[in-house]
Amino acid sequence: MANKIQMQRVEFGKNVGGINDSTQITSVKEHEALDIHNVRLIPTGGIRKRKGYYVVNTASLVGSGTITGVFNYLRFTGNSDLIVCVNSGSVANKIYKKDAGTNTFTSITPSGTWSGGDVTFAVSNDILMIASDGGSNVLQWDGSATACTDLNTATAPLAEVVSDWNRHAVALKIPARGSNFEISHQGDSAQWRNSDRFPTDRQTVGATTLYDDLFIFTTDRMYRVSGHDRDDVRMDAVRLSVGATNQRSIVNVANRNLIVWPWRENFYEFDGVNTRIISNRIERPLANTSDFFNIDLSKFNNIQGVNIASQSRVSFLVAEKNKTQNTIVLNYHYDLRTPDPKTNQPTGAWTVDKYDRNFAYLGVAIEDDQEVLYAGDYDGHLCRLETGDADGDSSADANDGNAIPSRYQTGPFHANMPDVTKRWREIIPIVGQTSSGTVTISTAENWAGSFITADTVALTTGGFASYWGVSKWGEDLWGAAISVIKRLSLSNRSEALSIKFSDSSKDPAWRIDTWVLRFQVLPALRRFE
Repeated sequence: MANKIQMQRVEFGKNVGGINDSTQITSVKEHEALDIHNVRLIPTGGIRKRKGYYVVNTASLVGSGTITGVFNYLRFTGNSDLIVCVNSGSVANKIYKKDAGTNTFTSITPSGTWSGGDVTFAVSNDILMIASDGGSNVLQWDGSATACTDLNTATAPLAEVVSDWNRHAVALKIPARGSNFEISHQGDSAQWRNSDRFPTDRQTVGATTLYDDLFIFTTDRMYRVSGHDRDDVRMDAVRLSVGATNQRSIVNVANRNLIVWPWRENFYEFDGVNTRIISNRIERPLANTSDFFNIDLSKFNNIQGVNIASQSRVSFLVAEKNKTQNTIVLNYHYDLRTPDPKTNQPTGAWTVDKYDRNFAYLGVAIEDDQEVLYAGDYDGHLCRLETGDADGDSSADANDGNAIPSRYQTGPFHANMPDVTKRWREIIPIVGQTSSGTVTISTAENWAGSFITADTVALTTGGFASYWGVSKWGEDLWGAAISVIKRLSLSNRSEALSIKFSDSSKDPAWRIDTWVLRFQVLPALRRFE
């Protein structure tokens, strides 16, 4: 009597590797994916569709102006204001503060003409500073005045970039100073001394702090500035072959003591000692050879990024190939670390978001003691992200926007036997739903097959646990949602199988905590004995 072919199973329960669109397609690991579009990685290993956004101001803040800056101005008192800068070629450039607890704005634009341009912000000695590359003076605001005013015009440099270090204001990219940068009096960001200029051998483009040191970036170098006062300053070269392009792309991940930034077709990470490339997994999108998305390298110098500490990720606004505006948000999840395919060093995971409108600037505010992510578009609108089930809702509670197309596509799984045919029997997604929704599950055979829809699965809530029926001593399970197990039969016979989860509806976001793939190995169909 013939022996039965043994059933095997593999559980995809640690999906934290993010996109791997760089290596050979057969080398994509089980914890990685070829494509992640509008999907969030859950730290415990699951995946879910991202939330949407709503438009805060239905009328443009200024004509058809572009949002050039969004910044949370936090003061010693704990009070904060969300600052929004708008640049328009047809009307005067404006600076607004968002009125607390409302969706209205108050202008704090200085009197006279202010040339907005690309904007950078810094808070030094509790004073907000705003600089731009439009040629105007550095502005200051204390949180109470009716309008911004010029920083001390008698001594303050006409800088395009501002930063803060050890209670010094720092001015960089000063057209009249060449490659120098300058620092203010300690404790007084309005007072400067002309002799406090520090030369670098390249044009300074940005700065940030780490471990109480100031790190200065030039067009192709990186310096560390140490000391406790401007009269006791030491500057050392950190890297003579890695620089930066603009202040807006240099992201200080203070909650993890990291600096993350893009430069010359790569993304980098610095931990105070080591500088490493972190973009090997998105090598094909950077080389414009990806099947899923490609980055316009001609606009690589204009990338803007922000740290979202509550979600442990840095998000960058990026333009796709042949696009004139930013079209995607590239997310680097710095806490989800797995070995890099080239260096074998632990590196964070990448995902991609694409919205139904293009954004020019990202900013994080603190509202009700929680981080809130905002994005400004190219038409004077501010949008609140990570809320609702649709893109472009008219309010926080509405669901009148556009559906969010989402997809998570695995690499071809072959159970470390790429030359052996398998009979794929069943996929079992384990769903952690708290609301109803749907997700389409598709499969593709081998390494270049077309995806065929296996089924669209209704993900209903699993009900709620009964206190008397399921409770354990010391554990109150009253009202706890139960995970739902779905079973989906497969009929594929191939050496490898790819799986894609997708959805293009306005249903509540789907969530899959893990899934099991069951299959049989067919040794008689091995190509070589």
